[in-house]
Amino acid sequence: MVVGNIVVSDQVLDVEVAGNYAYLATYTEGLVVVDISDKSNPIFSGQFNTSGRSYGVFLDGNTVYIADGGSGLSIIDVTDPATPNEIGSYNTNGWSRSVVVDAGYAYIADWTGGVAVLDVTDITQPVLIQELATPGRTRDIFVTASHVFIADYEGGVRIYDKYGE
Repeated sequence: MVVGNIVVSDQVLDVEVAGNYAYLATYTEGLVVVDISDKSNPIFSGQFNTSGRSYGVFLDGNTVYIADGGSGLSIIDVTDPATPNEIGSYNTNGWSRSVVVDAGYAYIADWTGGVAVLDVTDITQPVLIQELATPGRTRDIFVTASHVFIADYEGGVRIYDKYGE
């Protein structure tokens, strides 16, 4: 049974939820923040229109990382969910589709660009640490304590040691 619903003016491609807020990656309108404190009546809270096409979202505390298509990675402060603002970015070589942040590193599924690994300990100035070439087109990423799993379209699933391990 559906408990609640909100329709935004764009395609929703990914969602992260924490506390009373849902953070949506929308195709052409970037990050949309929705107040879900009343699950039966979710309401729009805020938005940041990124420069690319937002495919993936990852939330780490008050920081949202958006896999932003041809614009790479957008890093957005959501301390005030009503007024999210970009505090950092990095233009990857491919078309970013998904992002996971773990232990100060952002792992970006970068479609034909393989995987970009960025040091995000300073979220205002991400630094490229490593690029992993893949035979396919990277679509999604899952990170464990010691490995990175890549959904690589026609390249299957590839397993890498986590950076620094």
